[in-house]
Amino acid sequence: MTLLTMIEEKRPNMSKSNGKLRILLIITAFPFPPDNGSKIPTYHRLRWLAEQNEITVLCVQADDIQPLHLEEIKKYCTVHLINVPPLKKARGLLARGKNLLRSLWHGVPYFLLDNISKEAQIWLDQQVNQGVSTSLKQRITML
Repeated sequence: MTLLTMIEEKRPNMSKSNGKLRILLIITAFPFPPDNGSKIPTYHRLRWLAEQNEITVLCVQADDIQPLHLEEIKKYCTVHLINVPPLKKARGLLARGKNLLRSLWHGVPYFLLDNISKEAQIWLDQQVNQGVSTSLKQRITML
């Protein structure tokens, strides 16, 4: 029995819509154009998943997205964009050590702690309340 089958058995009404899985993909780099090592696999996975599932993408990033690129991705999924300030890189050994300790203390990588915007949290909470996924709700509360 696969993990996906176990999830479907436990939450058949929450994870499926019209026979399709409802999948929320949270990304920090918009996948189009697929022109680098992080965008290429994300773009192809998104297209593949969209063939038989209902996909929602939450893209939390600092860069502006060109309208033509947005339209290309909207062919496959629903997109929700949230702009955040660019991530500040830690300079020096002391700052890196502090980030490591923060990550260990919270159990979440420091860059997630620094990049979680209020707007993204509100949107995720709304999706969870609408029944996107209870396991997602558990992960969000951990943050």
